[in-house]
Amino acid sequence: MAPPTERDLPPTPLTLRLLGVVAAFTFLPWLGGKVACNDPVGRVRVPFELGADVLARDAKSAALELQQRASSNRFREASELASGELQSELLAAEAACGVNPGPCESRRAQSARVVTRAVLVTSVTGEARVRAESRLDQQLERFTMKLRQTGDRWYVVARSPFEGELEQPLTPAEAAAGPARVQP
Repeated sequence: MAPPTERDLPPTPLTLRLLGVVAAFTFLPWLGGKVACNDPVGRVRVPFELGADVLARDAKSAALELQQRASSNRFREASELASGELQSELLAAEAACGVNPGPCESRRAQSARVVTRAVLVTSVTGEARVRAESRLDQQLERFTMKLRQTGDRWYVVARSPFEGELEQPLTPAEAAAGPARVQP
C-alpha cells in the first residue's frame, strides 16, 4: 500500500492557522502600501526660509536669488545680496515703490509665480559672471551679473540686461574681457 499523498491528508487546524498568518502578513503590508501611496492629500512641505548669508555661499545661488527677489519687486531683500552701486540702485527702487506702491504690490502678489533660472558663465578665484532669467507669464527678463567674493560670501556688484540665450557660449569679446573685472 502506498503512503498517503498531501491531497489525501485532511488539513489540521494548525495548518489552517499558519496559512492564515502567512496570508495576513502578505495582505496587510500590501494594503498599507496601497493606501499610503495613493493618499491624495499628503502633507504639504514648505521649503525652509534661508537667510542671505546661506544663499550667498556660492556665486550662482547669490545671483539667482538676487534675480528672483528683484523680479518680484522685493528690492530691499535683493539689496542684501548686492554691494556698491547696485545696492544703492535696489534701495532707490524700493524707495520708488514706497512713493507709488500700486504696481510694486501687484508684482509682489504674483511673486510665487515668478520662475528664475541661472547659468554660471565664468568663475575665477573671487570673481564670477552669471546669466539669469526670470519669467512671469509672458514677461521675460534676462540679465548678466558680475559677482565678487568677500570672505565666504558672494555679492552681485553689477547687473545689466542681456539679449542672447542663457546657455549660449561666451562671445570672443566676453572671453577677452575676463571673468568679471569690476573696479571696487
